[in-house]
Amino acid sequence: MESYAKYRLTSEREFDRYREKMGKQAFDAYLTRLYDYIISLKPGQKFMIESMVKEENEDLFVKLLCLFIWMHGTNTFIFSDDFNWFIRRKKL
Repeated sequence: MESYAKYRLTSEREFDRYREKMGKQAFDAYLTRLYDYIISLKPGQKFMIESMVKEENEDLFVKLLCLFIWMHGTNTFIFSDDFNWFIRRKKL
């Protein structure tokens, strides 16, 4: 299994090409579905990225997860060290 670290978000401008390609409405719908799922995770829950995303969407999926971490901080959500799992941390 390869690491998804290569898809890390470095700038919010990276989303511009996806908005252009998908259209704003489809992009926003994808983002909302993903965020709704992430927010529903209970503390301590995690998921393997590979099991949640189609290969053609891996880049966007991981970038959106990065954005979510930027928005909520690493006290709540993190990637595993190998970037293959997304984890909602247990409450401190």
